Amino acid sequence: MDKKFLNRLKCPITGQNLRLSKKISVDHVNQGIHKGKVKFFHGAIVNEKIETGIINEGSTYLYMVKDDIPCLIADKAIFLE
Repeated sequence: MDKKFLNRLKCPITGQNLRLSKKISVDHVNQGIHKGKVKFFHGAIVNEKIETGIINEGSTYLYMVKDDIPCLIADKAIFLE
C-alpha cells in the first residue's frame, strides 16, 4: 500500500492515524479467527482469514486490506483485545 495514501487515512472509530500491521499481528489474528474468538466492532464473529491489514495507533482496531484496498467501514473493524 502506498505510504502517502496510508498517511491520509484515519480510523473511522477513533480518528487516529493508521499504519500497516506487522505479519506477526496478522498471524495472531488469523489464529484467533480459526478458533472463532475474533469479533468485528459490532460483535459478530470474523470468519474470513486476513491477508494484510491496517491498524490504528492505539492498536485496538484492525481493518482488512484486500488487493491494496482497505475496508474502513466501522462495522468491519476487527476489535483487538
